[in-house]
Amino acid sequence: MARGARSRTDVAMPCRGERTLRVRAGVSMVLAAALVVGCSGGDARDASATSSTGSENSGDALPVPAADACELVTRDDAAAIMGVPAQVDEDSAGGRSDTNCHYVNVPPADTSEGQVLRQLQVQIYSGARYFDATGVVFPLDERESLDIGDEAFVHVSDTIAGVNVQVLVGDTVYLFSYSETAILAEEQADAGAKQDALVALVGERLGAVG
Repeated sequence: MARGARSRTDVAMPCRGERTLRVRAGVSMVLAAALVVGCSGGDARDASATSSTGSENSGDALPVPAADACELVTRDDAAAIMGVPAQVDEDSAGGRSDTNCHYVNVPPADTSEGQVLRQLQVQIYSGARYFDATGVVFPLDERESLDIGDEAFVHVSDTIAGVNVQVLVGDTVYLFSYSETAILAEEQADAGAKQDALVALVGERLGAVG
């Protein structure tokens, strides 16, 4: 199928677990449904399904990234981005990705006054077709190109989508998604404030072109 005719199911996108989606009481159901289109599939944490890093095609200028999402970005990395302790959400779906790692913040002991749900998901896909080159999921006029890997961009939204960094290295696509959702809390959720930190982390792990 030609790139211009691709559907959402052919493009890498955040695929968070059902339990996480249910807790977002104020989120538009239409938007939530759009984000989980194409998220069916087996458990992406299965080690037998981890992807190739694409290092053979990307040249000596790029480091060799970890093939497992939870090794590429660790729990400590996630906690540094969130600013609070993080844990792996074992209920998360990986969709069509080969390996998926979904971190959420550790809930505070007292949630009577609400909380902010922070999420960082890392997905690795085998196949350049999963790179959103034509803006099927992340509109071209709403994103900024990055000098990471062979091709990359960052997309920031004030909706459930949050901050998304997508990178193409050889024949491998990496998607890093960060979001914050206020749940009955006075504290304001602001995923966009983490853009620089997320982009810096991705650049460190996947390397800049040059």
